[in-house]
Amino acid sequence: HYWMGIAQQPFNLQISRKYLIKAYEEFKKSEDISGLFHSWIGVVETYIFEWGNFKPLDRWIAEMDALLLGNTSFPSEEIEAKVSAGMFSALMYRQPDHKSLPEWEQKLRNTIIHIKDQKLQIKLGYQLFFYYTVWTGDLPKANMLANLLRPNSNKDLDPATYTLWYALDGIFLWKSGDPKAGLEAVLNGLKLSEKADYHIWDTLLYSGGAYCSISMGHEP
Repeated sequence: HYWMGIAQQPFNLQISRKYLIKAYEEFKKSEDISGLFHSWIGVVETYIFEWGNFKPLDRWIAEMDALLLGNTSFPSEEIEAKVSAGMFSALMYRQPDHKSLPEWEQKLRNTIIHIKDQKLQIKLGYQLFFYYTVWTGDLPKANMLANLLRPNSNKDLDPATYTLWYALDGIFLWKSGDPKAGLEAVLNGLKLSEKADYHIWDTLLYSGGAYCSISMGHEP
């Protein structure tokens, strides 16, 4: 069920989620800790990518809290990094007043700074980047993260990751007072998304494009 869920993620988040929840329940019964963490990450990602109803994240926040209270150790540093990103994102959208949100924020930020794989950096860091840029308006932290995540060239990343970067860059440029450059970044991202036929970041791109266009005085 796990791999079926992962395979469906770019195409149908609802179907992906059903498979991943089944996988989580199966891994829980068999006490497969690695599978449990991986499927939890996948389930949470479907809600974040969907950017719609975050209420079901209450269950998954509680599941991870229970796992960690049971002194369950992470099987690898990469799994720990992905859980940090998932937990931070879940709390950010569903329980922003949760007492442990600052701890997860710091943990995620430190993790991103020390990761050398830029693709993984962008995937783990994009919600933290969004948090600094839009939610808290902490532009110095957003700028630090932008400099860390910015690709060196378009040959460094796969189209899906580069499309995500365009979405982030568009929103950052808008918040930095340059909506024209932000809109250009968004349009580049949409072109790449269409070319690669990978549309999971379209919601971020279109929202960034709307912010930039409104700031430039364009009619809705």
